[in-house]
Amino acid sequence: MSTTPSMPSVPLKLPAPRRPGGVLSAVRREWLGGLVSLLGLYEIVLALSARPWIAGLGVVSGILVVAAPRAGRRMPPAAGLGLLVAGTVPFAVVTWWSIIIPVVALLALAIGVPVIGRRSRRAAPERRQE
Repeated sequence: MSTTPSMPSVPLKLPAPRRPGGVLSAVRREWLGGLVSLLGLYEIVLALSARPWIAGLGVVSGILVVAAPRAGRRMPPAAGLGLLVAGTVPFAVVTWWSIIIPVVALLALAIGVPVIGRRSRRAAPERRQE
């Protein structure tokens, strides 16, 4: 009969549990910003089927749209709005003949502007306390 050597006991240090529903409350708070980022990813997918120079513009525009909600939280709101506008308008203007790309741009603007504005208003009291 063989015996297996026992492993020494190592105390496991776990992080403190967050309040219940932490993930769900984060999803509820951030779902509109996630939707704007998904629209930016969709813009990148649409750009990949275009001519090379239009595709390049579309990929850069999509990256700017993906970054805009997050930048609106960490930078002044004008920077987040600038990224959003720079990510939506040029690609929509260059591909004005299609229907879907200008619609995606309008959706990203319509959803993104309130999201970035709401985040800047919510973060303003926190900045003053620091």
